[in-house]
Amino acid sequence: LIIVSSSQTIRPPREIALGLAAYVWSLAGSMSSRAPSSPAEVRGQSLFATECSSCHAAPSYTGQPVPLGVVGTDPTVGLSADRRTGNYRVPSLLGVKDRELLLHDASVSSLEEMFDLSRTGSGYKGRLGGPIQGHAFGLALSADDRASLVAFLRTL
Repeated sequence: LIIVSSSQTIRPPREIALGLAAYVWSLAGSMSSRAPSSPAEVRGQSLFATECSSCHAAPSYTGQPVPLGVVGTDPTVGLSADRRTGNYRVPSLLGVKDRELLLHDASVSSLEEMFDLSRTGSGYKGRLGGPIQGHAFGLALSADDRASLVAFLRTL
């Protein structure tokens, strides 16, 4: 978010980024996840297992880095002089219900928006003013299935 809020013109030193990451990781124990209980949440959990868990694996709901081309978003960050990894780190979905901004560039403002079919269309204007490209995972599901997936994600 430091990078995004500064129009990608600054990056914190790696030592500070590591310190922030360690602090945020320490908060993981305080997150209030709960077991899915409603029919939609249980259905969403099943959908998550088939559609999302290859990248966001339990119990941390994260995984190995994913090549930029697989995610399909703007590769600028992954190819920057600071990173040069050619990959995106897979964020943990623990606590995703409490996040206000999603995706690497903070262009999605809610879970509902994340699974809105129009999100990647040319007529859609995201938080940053243009169509959001990439991370089309889950968009091929039916409207009911997408709603169930969101209901499950709200339990994490």
